[in-house]
Amino acid sequence: MNINFPLVILIISGYFVLKNGLKNYNADNILNNANNDNSTQLAIQIYNAAHTGVFGTTEDEELIIQLGSQIKDWPKVRQAYLTLYKSELSTDLEKWLNPEELQRFFAAVRAASGSSSGGTSGGTTTGGSTGTTPTRDPNYPDLPYIVGRILLVNPNRTVTVKDTAGKSHTYAANEELGTATGWLKRDGKVYIYFRPRVPWYNPTWTATTQLVDANFVRFK
Repeated sequence: MNINFPLVILIISGYFVLKNGLKNYNADNILNNANNDNSTQLAIQIYNAAHTGVFGTTEDEELIIQLGSQIKDWPKVRQAYLTLYKSELSTDLEKWLNPEELQRFFAAVRAASGSSSGGTSGGTTTGGSTGTTPTRDPNYPDLPYIVGRILLVNPNRTVTVKDTAGKSHTYAANEELGTATGWLKRDGKVYIYFRPRVPWYNPTWTATTQLVDANFVRFK
């Protein structure tokens, strides 16, 4: 069978051009309708609040939290942000806010969206719209709220993390891994975002937020 490679390459190239064009169209369409869509306006305002200063590299944490109190439809704001900036809002918030600020932000979101406080579902307490720490994750209501909780490596497991310089550090079984900052569901698996614990023997060691398979760790 003869394969027309130039034609195959042309078709593949056309696919990616069309795909990127559709993404740009969606973003442009959202921007054009921003004045009529509160969720889009909030997504833009949150992004701008995280890029203040002369060079756009300074976060206004208090303004971000205040904007959280105006979010009545979190999924719509997340989707608008993803379409506009090609980035996951929850992940970016973890970069801009410390754990305490992140808790305040999502408590404000829950209060603004009218989430019920108290009550139980399947034996698990839900709610948290009164400004207290929520008990369910705002992004994944079927999972518990874990921001700030300490992670330990499971027995018979190890977890390797690379620091900002590209050097690796391996956390042994039962060793403290770091502090959880949120969940991620992807390709049928569940992961945990965490800030790695600095090894005691290397206090200058630094690493950005990492992902670990939820089956590899447990909470302290």
